[in-house]
Amino acid sequence: MSLRDTKRTLLFHVIGEIKLKRGNSYLIIFLAAVLLSLFFIIFDKDGSSVRNDATIYLGLAKNVLEGHGYSDQAIVPYAPTMSREPVYPLFLSFLLFILKNNIFLIQVTQAIIYAFTCLIIFKILTLIISNGGTAFKIAMINALFPALPNYTAYLIAETLFAFLLALTVWFLVIAFKKNDLKAYLFSGIFLGLATLTRAVVVLFFSFVILIIIFESLRKYERIFISLIFKQITLFLFGFLIIVLPWMTRNYLVLGKFSISSRGFNTLYVRASKVDLNKKEMKMYALSCISENLAGKYFPGINFSTTGDGYFYQAVQKKNKEYLNLKLSAEETDARFREEVTNLIKKRPFKFIAMGVFETIKFNSFGHSLLINENYAGGLIKNYTLVSLLRGGLKLFGFLIAIFSIVGIILTRKEWFNWVVISSLILYFNFMQFFLDSIGRYAVAIIPYYIIVASYGFISFFNKKRNKIA
Repeated sequence: MSLRDTKRTLLFHVIGEIKLKRGNSYLIIFLAAVLLSLFFIIFDKDGSSVRNDATIYLGLAKNVLEGHGYSDQAIVPYAPTMSREPVYPLFLSFLLFILKNNIFLIQVTQAIIYAFTCLIIFKILTLIISNGGTAFKIAMINALFPALPNYTAYLIAETLFAFLLALTVWFLVIAFKKNDLKAYLFSGIFLGLATLTRAVVVLFFSFVILIIIFESLRKYERIFISLIFKQITLFLFGFLIIVLPWMTRNYLVLGKFSISSRGFNTLYVRASKVDLNKKEMKMYALSCISENLAGKYFPGINFSTTGDGYFYQAVQKKNKEYLNLKLSAEETDARFREEVTNLIKKRPFKFIAMGVFETIKFNSFGHSLLINENYAGGLIKNYTLVSLLRGGLKLFGFLIAIFSIVGIILTRKEWFNWVVISSLILYFNFMQFFLDSIGRYAVAIIPYYIIVASYGFISFFNKKRNKIA
């Protein structure tokens, strides 16, 4: 190691330690997260915050606020629904009430929630990394990664979901590190709230149970029945007291013991791709890597992941068909379930093989509001530059995902410190392998990609420096 490198390493270490000792680290991370979020919120010129899914969430929130119940209908009879998980619409209705329908203040509130998420990520880092300076640097990388604060401008569930998931991870890490039984209870509660925000994590409890069993084997070299019974019982109790009342409501009111009625609608988008011909397969493969790239090779085709996109026409057609039949959301989901079953039975191997494309698309999380929205074209007025910025962000997202795998491999000797984060990354990729994915769905786990990737990267170069020294 050169004298210059040595000085730089010592400087970073000292700065990190000083910040931690003075208690300024939390303030710096908080302010960085809030200010960057405000930057994206201020540039929300084309009304991105209140379109597509946001209009559905806003409609649900207003119906709750106006006493029409949990309904996504804008007119009488305001039929009850479970078309969206309830936590974010209820949270939004609360904000609409106390902030007098001020969208900008709601966005600012989400910026503050994002900042607290960054602080929780920092707390998680201090639990699993002994070096405070390294923990601070990784927390700052996370806070300043543009694809995260970007979503505070949207009235969609991602920001709140990321916050609740971070709390879940934090309490799980505390539970495993300190054998704190109360932490198991709180982790179950927050996983329940996260599930009622985005139902994709509904099966993560099974991963947690496996981790509890493996932790018993690691610590005691046997399955300590009485201890793991307490841990699993407290965790599941916390989870179920949150999730079961909502599922019971859905059974009593709608005749379906479920969290949401849109599961098979989403799965149909994925399953319908088994009917793609060779040309369409090429189109889809390219669009998973880059929508702009696909547009270059196949001009005139809309490759967006909205309802107008080429690969979403099949589900749009079915939705119109069921709408004309005046089916409820629950009846529509039942129809989609039949369609999905038939499509998978028709081409099971193709359905599984196409999961590779979904994983690639899931990990393309370089979306940034200022660059990706239509407003960017009018602001920068250079299509090539806009495309390079978009492509660069997406490539950076891919690199973080790849480096996170490297990080998991490099930290294998201390796997017990990283097991919660590694399991979460594995779980999300496993689930999205079988679903229709877009980069937005990865928002909640981007912090954990960054944590593992950064730590792996730092560990790798520290080892190289030590060898050179």
